[in-house]
Amino acid sequence: MKIGTVTFHFPFNCGAALQCYALEHVLEAQGHEVQVINYCPWYHQNRYASYKNPFYYGGKKLREPAPNVFAHVKNGVKGFRDTVRSWKDAKPRLVREEKFDAFRKEYLHETRMYRSLRALKLFPPKCDLYLAGSDQLWNSNLTDHTFDPVYFLEFGRRKAKRATYAVGSYFSDPEAAKREIAPLLKRLDAVSLRETRFLKDVREAAGESVPIHIDVDPTLLLTAEAYEALLPKEPPETEPYILVYTMPGAAQKQANEAAKKLAAKTELHIIDVNGNPNAENRRLGDQRITSPQEFLWYVKNAAFVVTNSFHGTVFS
Repeated sequence: MKIGTVTFHFPFNCGAALQCYALEHVLEAQGHEVQVINYCPWYHQNRYASYKNPFYYGGKKLREPAPNVFAHVKNGVKGFRDTVRSWKDAKPRLVREEKFDAFRKEYLHETRMYRSLRALKLFPPKCDLYLAGSDQLWNSNLTDHTFDPVYFLEFGRRKAKRATYAVGSYFSDPEAAKREIAPLLKRLDAVSLRETRFLKDVREAAGESVPIHIDVDPTLLLTAEAYEALLPKEPPETEPYILVYTMPGAAQKQANEAAKKLAAKTELHIIDVNGNPNAENRRLGDQRITSPQEFLWYVKNAAFVVTNSFHGTVFS
C-alpha cells in the first residue's frame, strides 16, 4: 500500500522528528511504501525560521486586541522590533536548522514542499491511504488559532482511505472546538488519538459514523534496539553527566532546580539539550544543540535525565 503521512515533521524538536521517523519506519517494516507529505504552511515557516520575518510578527501584533488605535500601532512596532532583536541569536538556530535538515534528508522520505491546503488539493501526492499523526495536530494554539483542514486530510484522491494515528488534541473551548471539527471529521474513515483527555469531545463531534481509538505515540512502537542504528559513531561526551531536556512552562524552573540539586549532590555537571534555550535554561550553563541522533545518544548515556517533556520521558 502507498501511504502518505502528514505531521509536524519540520520543527527543530527531537521528539517531533523522531515520532515521524518511527511511524515511517514501522509502516515500511510492514511492507508499505511510505512518503512524508512535506506540508509546511507559512504560519509554521515563520515560527521556525532562523531569521524570523519582522513584518509578519509586527502585523500579527497589530491584529491583537487593544483599547485604541495608538495601542494597536504600539503593539505592531513592538512585534517588529522584538523580531529584529531576535536576529542576534540566529547563529545557534542556523546550526540547529542544519542538523535537523540533515536528519530529514537522510531518514525521512519527503514529498515536494506544500505551503497551503490549496496546493495540496491541486497537486496531491497519489496514495492509497492518507494518515495524519502523530503529535499535537489538533491543537489550534499550534495551527494559527484555527483547526487546519490539512490535518483532517481534506485533500487527495477521493477513493483513498483517510485515517489518523495517535493524534494529540487540545481544546481550550471544547464546545466551540466540537462545532468546528465536526464537519472535518466526516471525511475520515477512522480516528486514532494519543490521549484520552478530549476523547469524549471528539466522539461527540464525530457522531456514530467514525470509529475512534486510543493508541500509543509512534516512538513507542519501536524497541530501544531499533534506535541504536541512529546513534552517532563518535561519542559527543566522555565524562558522566546529568541531562536536562525541558519544554517552556512553569515546570521548567522546577526541573532545572531539581537538576541543580542533583548536580550538587552527585558532583556531576549538567548538559542541557533544550535546543532553543530561554533565559531560564541559560542559567544551567552547558547548552548544546543536538540533532535527533545526538539527542538519543545523550539520553542513552546520561547518568540521570531531568525532563518535563513527554518525549524526554519516553526515551529515558
